[in-house]
Amino acid sequence: MRDRRNVLKGLGASSLLVLAGRRPAEARGNPEPTRAPSAPSGTRRDDLPVTCIPFTLFGRRGQLAVRYGVTVDPDALGFDVIPGLGLHPEACRGYPTIHAIIEHYRGAGYRALCGWIQVITAERSRGAPAAAAPSDTSMSVDQFPSMLGIDMPFAITGFLPELFDAPCGNLNGYDRLRWTADTFLTTVPLRSRSEPIHRLAGVRWGYIYDTGSKDRPVSPLPLAVTSGRAWNALLPLLRTRFPDWRFAAEG
Repeated sequence: MRDRRNVLKGLGASSLLVLAGRRPAEARGNPEPTRAPSAPSGTRRDDLPVTCIPFTLFGRRGQLAVRYGVTVDPDALGFDVIPGLGLHPEACRGYPTIHAIIEHYRGAGYRALCGWIQVITAERSRGAPAAAAPSDTSMSVDQFPSMLGIDMPFAITGFLPELFDAPCGNLNGYDRLRWTADTFLTTVPLRSRSEPIHRLAGVRWGYIYDTGSKDRPVSPLPLAVTSGRAWNALLPLLRTRFPDWRFAAEG
C-alpha cells in the first residue's frame, strides 16, 4: 500500500494485505465497542490486545475484532518479501501493526460481501521546533502500488475480508511525520456503482516519527474507534477522487 508519492521508498507504503476470509458464525451483538482478551496472532509477534466493534450488514449483526500493537518481528510479517523495500526490514521494528477480522457475522453468501477503505493523512515538517506547524500535508486513499490507476476506492474487498497493515518509513526526506490512517469497514455495491457505499465500522490509528528523538523516534498512536463523523469528514475527498462511485453520508 502506498503512502502517496514515494510508493515503496523506505516502505513509503502501507502494507494492506487481505488474508483468508473466515466463515460466517453466529454474532454476539455488543451495543458498544469492548476490549477482549489477547489471542495468539499467528506470527512471532507479541500477542496483541483486541478491540471488538459491533456492526450491521444487510440487516444482520456482526462483530469486528481489531488487534493493534507494534511490529516486533518484521520477517514474520513478511517485510522481507516486498520487492524494492528500500530499507532493511529490521528498520520497521516499533511501527504500529493492525490486523482486523470479522469475527462473527449472522449472514452468509452474498450477504457477506464487504470491503475496506483507508484514508491516509501525512503531516511532515522540517527543522525545529518539533511543535511547529507541518510544512507538507497530504491526504490520499490507500491502495496497493500494483493497483494504482484502477478506479476503485477499496483497499480490499471480498467475503468477510480481513485487513492487515504494518507501515514503515514514509518520512520522504523530512524530519518529522505524523501518519494517521482512517480505516473503514464498508459495504460493496453488488450490481452497479449507483449503489451507495455505507460505512459499517471505523478506527483511527497511526504513528509519529521524529528524527530528533534518538531513543524512540517512532511513537505509535493509540487505536481509536471512530463514528460516522469521521467518515463524513472524508467524503469530500472520496467523492472527488472517485466521482463514479457513490458514498453515503451518515446521520
